[in-house]
Amino acid sequence: MPKQNPIVKTFRTHSNLRPEEVLPRQEVQRYSDFLKEYNSLKMTESDLEKLKTLDAEFDEVYSLRELDRNRIVLNLQEEREKFFSHLEKGKIYNPVFEHNPHPYDENGMLKRAESLKKKFQTFECFLSPYYIDRLNFLLKYGKAMTLDRDSSEYAVLIKDIFTPPAPDLVKKAKVLIQENPYVKVPSSERPIDSKEMKKRIDQALRDLGYDKWKVKVVDTITPRMNVKDEYIVNVNKDAKFSEEDVKGLIQHEIKGHVGRRWYGDKIGLTLFRNGLMGKNIFDEGLAIYNSLHKVETPKPNILFNICFYAIMCGQLENLDFYSLFQFGKQYMPNSDKKLFLKIARMKRVCHDTSVLIGDFYEAEYLSGYLKVSEMNDRERDEIRKFNIGPSIYQQLDVIKSFLRVNGFIGPDF
Repeated sequence: MPKQNPIVKTFRTHSNLRPEEVLPRQEVQRYSDFLKEYNSLKMTESDLEKLKTLDAEFDEVYSLRELDRNRIVLNLQEEREKFFSHLEKGKIYNPVFEHNPHPYDENGMLKRAESLKKKFQTFECFLSPYYIDRLNFLLKYGKAMTLDRDSSEYAVLIKDIFTPPAPDLVKKAKVLIQENPYVKVPSSERPIDSKEMKKRIDQALRDLGYDKWKVKVVDTITPRMNVKDEYIVNVNKDAKFSEEDVKGLIQHEIKGHVGRRWYGDKIGLTLFRNGLMGKNIFDEGLAIYNSLHKVETPKPNILFNICFYAIMCGQLENLDFYSLFQFGKQYMPNSDKKLFLKIARMKRVCHDTSVLIGDFYEAEYLSGYLKVSEMNDRERDEIRKFNIGPSIYQQLDVIKSFLRVNGFIGPDF
């Protein structure tokens, strides 16, 4: 069996980094050093087969998290009506969101994740630390979903899973949002309904060769469209779209989010299909970059939205749902229904939305966009293909070497 790569030890020492911190890429000074390092990554056939077997098990465990089931708000419409009824009367009301019960007692995700983590801890492979980090994330998330959502323990764990935004990011968002204020788009300018949008996205998937992916029209999401790991593109049944929306969303959701998963499939390991730790930051950043810079006329409010979410994430520990709504009106003064949905999206991890916690993940859109905007086209293409996060960017060249020397990718990948 090959010796553990020394750079893995370097990676492990950075576990205390903020997930959005980008480290400089490792550089090998001499060719002989590079060749020695490259050859040390070569695995035996038996270890390669073991890696593929464990990766297949990782795929099974990962699918058991049932993210949508845990995050769907079952009574969103009812609580929206209550909120606005109280608002009209000048009364304070914080919605109480109902969710599906967690499935982990039935499907055994927590036990299987812990068991698989132990297998990787004893498997001497360059990729083992990356699998372990993803499994640790699943274990934290799974534990959170078993807790009382109104408890302080739940709030602490959510904050640990999705780190609050850095003050500098919130400060940057406040500057950018002044330059990119909210634009209210009349529904008459969005004549394309969800059924027509499904046809357009189906065609885009076929044109790009993303044949495994299917489009579903659903009533369980708050955004107009999203992409899931299970080869699904969801379209909100009540959403309306303009021609600019169609072009922008194809760049964002299909060429962005679906595209990176497609490359992961080509590598052949679920780890790269579903992404390494922190991948959401680069993933969302790339998708935003595409929808702003890869279309002739970007759809409105892209920069506004990502700045708005970063600013609001900075307030999640200070304000309850009602107060967040009032705070947000300074940025969206005449669009109460849309503002409600944006706050609900951030507070969907709550039961009682007066609890001072929320989905800090929403700040990653701006964080990621600012980072990928500083890259060149080659670098952006690399992080899309290998589905990594900023704190793992340092390891990209070694990761590529490992995949190449073990036959997962060719020189032209």
